[in-house]
Amino acid sequence: MALVTRADVEQYTGFKYTEFTENGAEMTEGQWVEFVEMLIPKVTQMIHRYCNVYSFEKAAFTEYHSGKGPTNYDTVQDDYNDEDTQFFLHQLYESGIAVSEDTGGKSNMIAWTPRIIRSATATGDYEIYFQNDVAWVQFHQNVPIKGTRNVKFGYFTGYAADSQEITDLKFQCLRAIKNVLLSKKKIQEASTIRNMGVKDYSQMWDAFSEESVLDEKVKSGLEGYRRNVVPGSFAYS
Repeated sequence: MALVTRADVEQYTGFKYTEFTENGAEMTEGQWVEFVEMLIPKVTQMIHRYCNVYSFEKAAFTEYHSGKGPTNYDTVQDDYNDEDTQFFLHQLYESGIAVSEDTGGKSNMIAWTPRIIRSATATGDYEIYFQNDVAWVQFHQNVPIKGTRNVKFGYFTGYAADSQEITDLKFQCLRAIKNVLLSKKKIQEASTIRNMGVKDYSQMWDAFSEESVLDEKVKSGLEGYRRNVVPGSFAYS
């Protein structure tokens, strides 16, 4: 789920393999390809981690939640508080939600039972709501029973490939990658590095901290895409 390609990097930065070294010697084209294709997913992952997302590009995602059961004990019969029927999705919701509950119980075989969304043709079991970039499922019947990882949500996360958001995020990713390449050029030009004869990019990765890769300009560009941590417990598939 890399945001950019090697061709994007070469076009944006204007760098070519002859400007870099490996083992103290000028890089070959093959070494340059290996280096850039190693770099792209690392920087993409760094951006995902900074923004608290699984992916910015459209991707299938599954997460498991634990049913709470009714926790309102103020009446003769246990009743549901609002939070008992709410399940917050932890990734940026794009489309295509499918909800199911394991109705088999821990003493029986797993039995994923589909739950139906309310629509113009079905009363359904739940509705989906949005506020800012947060989406949650609200049950009004067949509320999941108390259990551990017994409610499954499958949906698509991220933005459409041709969206303005992806175009903007690709630009921020390219800016971050350029920061790494500029740092590498500065380091390899130092005589102490040139004389070591080590495999430059593998030995020097620790020098490229998040602070230098995601500088203030990149962080400012990512600020509108950074998500708050969504409340509630969950697990990925």
